[in-house]
Amino acid sequence: MIDNRAGAGGVIAGELTAKAPADGYTLMLGTVAALAANVSLKKSLPYDPLRDFAPITLAATQNLILIVTPALPVKNVKDLIALAKTKPGHITFASAGSGAGGHLSDELFKLLAGIDLLHIPYKGMAPALVDVISDLRLPRCLSVSKTRRRHVERREPVASRALSDRRVVQLTLVDTPHRCGKCRHA
Repeated sequence: MIDNRAGAGGVIAGELTAKAPADGYTLMLGTVAALAANVSLKKSLPYDPLRDFAPITLAATQNLILIVTPALPVKNVKDLIALAKTKPGHITFASAGSGAGGHLSDELFKLLAGIDLLHIPYKGMAPALVDVISDLRLPRCLSVSKTRRRHVERREPVASRALSDRRVVQLTLVDTPHRCGKCRHA
């Protein structure tokens, strides 16, 4: 049985897994946020990643893609950076929670691009993606995994850049960090 407990940058799933009997029947697909970043980002965690978990294997890697709502007047990452520089702190970005991979990658993007975006944490990626695509609420952009590619292919959001060194094979129109211009590494 799969019990998807998204949110809080992996803390919800981590707590549930840590408190489960250590009988080998409960597994967690842990993320960098849940197992490493949260130790530094949260005042306290309901689990200790080193004590409460035993690693099994690297199950997957994921490329992140920065997308923006169709209502934002940008066509690529250069446009987004230029717009953000004219409106510091007014363009918002969503994440699956404080400390989640998308949040941290967008904070790095802000730093490297020299821009100020306002972070809006959500309880998981699904509600954040709905709000960005529908443009019904405040967030204007977020970083999502390539598993959301059907939205990018239908051009519901504008895919601005991939957050990896290599082009995402399934999304050939999405720029890589090396092609995004002013932002050297983002």
